[in-house]
Amino acid sequence: MEAQIRRGSEGVGRFVAVDDLLVYAALLSRPTGIQRVGYNLARSLVDDCGYRMVRVSGSSVQEAALRRPATASWFTRATEFVLSSLSHLPASIQQRLRALGPSVMRRLRPPRSGATVIFNRGDWVVVLGAPWIAEGMTESLLRLRRSHGVRICLLVHDLLPITAQQWFSGRVAVEAQSQVGTLIDNADQLLTVSQEVADEIMRIFGRGATVINPADPLVSDNISPQQSGPDTEPFVLTVGTMHPRKNLAALVRIWDLWIRECEADGNDAQHVPALLIVGRRHPEDQDLHNELAKSPRAASKIRLLHSMSDDALADLYAGCRFVIMPSHAEGWGLPVREAFVYGKPVIATDGIPAAAGMPGALVVRAGDESALYQAARAWWESDEPEKRSAQIQRTFVQRKWHDVAVELERSVSTYGR
Repeated sequence: MEAQIRRGSEGVGRFVAVDDLLVYAALLSRPTGIQRVGYNLARSLVDDCGYRMVRVSGSSVQEAALRRPATASWFTRATEFVLSSLSHLPASIQQRLRALGPSVMRRLRPPRSGATVIFNRGDWVVVLGAPWIAEGMTESLLRLRRSHGVRICLLVHDLLPITAQQWFSGRVAVEAQSQVGTLIDNADQLLTVSQEVADEIMRIFGRGATVINPADPLVSDNISPQQSGPDTEPFVLTVGTMHPRKNLAALVRIWDLWIRECEADGNDAQHVPALLIVGRRHPEDQDLHNELAKSPRAASKIRLLHSMSDDALADLYAGCRFVIMPSHAEGWGLPVREAFVYGKPVIATDGIPAAAGMPGALVVRAGDESALYQAARAWWESDEPEKRSAQIQRTFVQRKWHDVAVELERSVSTYGR
């Protein structure tokens, strides 16, 4: 008979719903973005604050466990191989197949093997990721709230499916728009990753949210940041999924202009640095690839890297002169903080909250390609990156997932007081 876990009346149960993280773990060996925050924070809540992971969708709630990164199953490895192989198909076929991905992903149901969980009224369920990715997760959370008096603590990463709908399309985008609003309206407590998102929640939904900034993902208690990179020529780095709102196509245009202006000055392309773009492909990344096809000289300076371990990414951060982030909009901006961990400055747009007010970042207006170009060229042709790196190493304070978990638990514990 299936074991059951009951929460006694003497204490309030603390749970983390990980249905969406299980879906991503079935497809990807290394979480990124929202999933990276959700994975690390879930682990810290369990390890440091006594929470239990659960899967809420389905006929009953069951305990769950998240596989650690770099321990991919055969299914995950096969999935990543298939996704990588798509890049060799004609562009029109790639787009059609990749567009099916989110819908297929929502229907993945990892095996159910944990003990059944029985909730008591007043227990907390924390939601950290993107619940619309897991079929039935949002509906199950709302049902538990109605039937068992469970309280929901929702971490909102961004409102981009609502505030920047031009960057989102397809069924999953529609689901996200609907479910974000529904959960915000029904959650007992709201948390968010930045003051900018908290302000948007207040403006659109009329609700307050507590700001809890994410930790620095590449930092752990067992790994010290490297101060020197691989034995390569200096380069510029950008990191992020190749979603159109990341505005990576602008970097191709900037590098093309850089080459042309160097030649106009009597120099050659050797004066233009290499650019490494690190991130998984996206069903709507055709603008980036179109720009690369139109600009072969810029393309010769640009490398696309779609899959990378934490250690390899750390080497790239350590080895670059600086990071450039041209995104139109972000909820937070983890790569900015990752760059600071390795003492590297960042040129970023004002669409990235993590860069605001940071001495290691130069912030320009989102969409201003001329300002990005002028900043990148000025930094490359001077010692400004090294000056800012020295400043970062003197002043930057790394944030650990333990600290974030403790802040979240404190917020839950003091709710309503």
